[in-house]
Amino acid sequence: MKKALLLLAVCLLGISSHALAQVARTPIHEYSGELLVTDANDAFANGAFVNWEVHTEHLQDDNYLVIFDAHVKDSWYLYSQTDRHDGQQRMEFIFYDNPSIKLASFVDEYGYPKSNSEGAKVYYDRVRFQCQVTKQNLQNQVMKVEVQYVTCSGNSCASKTKYFDVSF
Repeated sequence: MKKALLLLAVCLLGISSHALAQVARTPIHEYSGELLVTDANDAFANGAFVNWEVHTEHLQDDNYLVIFDAHVKDSWYLYSQTDRHDGQQRMEFIFYDNPSIKLASFVDEYGYPKSNSEGAKVYYDRVRFQCQVTKQNLQNQVMKVEVQYVTCSGNSCASKTKYFDVSF
């Protein structure tokens, strides 16, 4: 099963299996509470420097893979889940409580990391994040996810938050 998922990731990213690197695993945090969308007036919110695409893939039975693809604009980079920028919070995925959807894995990070001038792990161009979930009833469900991240270019950096409604 893991080989099939890796092969699928390789095909979707269009890269060779030798070059694909799994570089980080971040524990999943489940938060309950109200989801607030706060980035409407934000210059980065319209995907100016990082464009996010999210989709799901049905694995088997009630198991799904949730995939977050980040496409980073030229001359910009995105910090890894494992590195912080100037003491700021590292990239984090926050899954809001939904009793019908259970998280079944860590958020794994796939791509080609490079080191920036500070020696931190960063991504230029693109990176994929994915985790497995289990849907616990037959009705259509929505999972609310918040992604907190840092993006930079030269001396300009910004901590950003992006919100997603992932449908099953």
